[in-house]
Amino acid sequence: ATRHPPPKAAMRVLALLFLALVACTSWAFRAAAPSRHRAAGRLHMADVVFPNGKKVAGSPGDALKDLAKKARYNANYGCEEGKCGSCEVKMNGKKTRVCVAKLPKGDGPFKLQE
Repeated sequence: ATRHPPPKAAMRVLALLFLALVACTSWAFRAAAPSRHRAAGRLHMADVVFPNGKKVAGSPGDALKDLAKKARYNANYGCEEGKCGSCEVKMNGKKTRVCVAKLPKGDGPFKLQE
């Protein structure tokens, strides 16, 4: 019994199915990966301006303590648990403790004042 190669039409169908699978898979991975571009429904960057005048970009949920370090802003840390209030600043008029706070959702800029 000799094996004959599959007909050309069947090969074309298999090639098209393979290409469709690759296209769907790459689309699914792109849709699942978070993006840092400003677009509706996606994670985006916001500017944070510290009392020392330095401006850094951060994503919602980033720790303010890490952003402060990036901006070379020396907050007066005491307990570093949010209990003592020595690192308290105002972010857009609302009291915030740098040691435990996260960057909120929003477009910013978020301005911190001592």
